Amino acid sequence: MRKIWLVIFLLSCGNLWAQNVTEIKPMEGEYWWGGAIGLGAQQPYISPMIFNLEIQNVNNQVVPLLLSNKGRYIWSEYPFIYKINDDGGIIIDSRFEKVSVQNSGSTLRDAYLAASAKYSPLSGELPDTLFFTMPQYNTWIELMYDQNQEDILKYAKGILDNGFPPGILMIDDNWQKYYGNFEFKPDKFPDPKGMVDQLHEMGFKVMVWICPYVSPDSPEYRFLNSKGYLIKRENGRPAILNWWNGQSACFDLTNPEAAQYYKSALKEMQSKYGVDGFKLDAGDPDAYSSPNLVSYKKDALTVDHTLEWMKIGLEFPVNEYRAGWKMGGEALVYRLGDKHYSW
Repeated sequence: MRKIWLVIFLLSCGNLWAQNVTEIKPMEGEYWWGGAIGLGAQQPYISPMIFNLEIQNVNNQVVPLLLSNKGRYIWSEYPFIYKINDDGGIIIDSRFEKVSVQNSGSTLRDAYLAASAKYSPLSGELPDTLFFTMPQYNTWIELMYDQNQEDILKYAKGILDNGFPPGILMIDDNWQKYYGNFEFKPDKFPDPKGMVDQLHEMGFKVMVWICPYVSPDSPEYRFLNSKGYLIKRENGRPAILNWWNGQSACFDLTNPEAAQYYKSALKEMQSKYGVDGFKLDAGDPDAYSSPNLVSYKKDALTVDHTLEWMKIGLEFPVNEYRAGWKMGGEALVYRLGDKHYSW
């Protein structure tokens, strides 16, 4: 049976993969966790499955780490495909390196602590502690794409009037003129600085939603293209990527100058409007899996773009992410994507 699964696995990987294959036989009573946070309801893994860390993330964070309740763990600096066998064993396929099992003790806790200390040591920095001491409020729940100053202030007032404590309030997508722009829509926000000041007076800290995408044929698009700050196609033109809000160009944050420009734009927005931080949405590795993309970093992987997007948040203690790649131990706040229920 194991040989049959191995053949199926190799066929499923395509020509690009199946280069460094490691078969890990299970110990008695052994179970595995990790890889894709979005698969939490399926963990420990008990059913046959295949997952590709380079092009899948299930609306959440992925990490090249698998942990065993027998104190074993698997780590790679690069994405890999993992296949759970019907007997609880694992096949690891990497197109970068031969991945091996490491031993650290006899429990899941042992494996987690050893892997974390070795590959994700604590930075010593913390995100804003308000994330963990008070509720977080998001205007998407109330307004979705109809973000506007009047209703945001009404929502904040309703929170306090109903006896809830102030906390971090996130102004979600569609506050800006278009993607890649960092100015509030003047017809929806007649006085954005005054709005943020009022929210601060109520006791809230204010985050605004951002993404790495840029609306095509906007002034920002033309400027960023002229600077070489956008992901390109092989023909040298900016790539137009598909995401849940349509088709957009995208910052190439593997270019240090582009990353610095982006961070400077956010800091300028903080200075202008007084916002405290940012909800850094998107950045999912599968968004960068379109063929024939050309990045500033030669042979950039999908997860390289995700990683550079995450580094932006290190500049802002009030940050929040949905997609992630590695970066454990850093002062970043993650939200858990929707999980499939298992009961």
